[in-house]
Amino acid sequence: MYSHFVLTVLLILFNADHASASQRSYVNQFVEKMIQGHQMVLFSKTYCSYSHKMKHLLRKYHIRDQRIIELDLEPNMHLIQDYLMYRTGGIRTVPQLYIKGRFIGGFDSTHAKERNGELATIFARAGITHKSS
Repeated sequence: MYSHFVLTVLLILFNADHASASQRSYVNQFVEKMIQGHQMVLFSKTYCSYSHKMKHLLRKYHIRDQRIIELDLEPNMHLIQDYLMYRTGGIRTVPQLYIKGRFIGGFDSTHAKERNGELATIFARAGITHKSS
């Protein structure tokens, strides 16, 4: 656990030293534009099993305006994750789900919200309905 923390800090410091202020600004604006400009945004990675589970969970809903950003396909992946960590107060991992600009959570917390009915309420308030079987 400690070694994972140290590695994360080193990666952030490495990225901070090698990214220009304009690069960071561009990435931050890109992330905000995506989050604020779409009904649903999912930050994901193509090889992440939790990201696959989240996508499967979301298929149950009619989401008209959605954007899935596969971070491992983005040239600024580490900068995007740095900004997501800043925005969420410390969460750098994926998946990260945003509905109408609001951070909903990663897979475990989103799945828990689905099981207790909270996710359906969040989606209903956002105009997203459950697909009929």
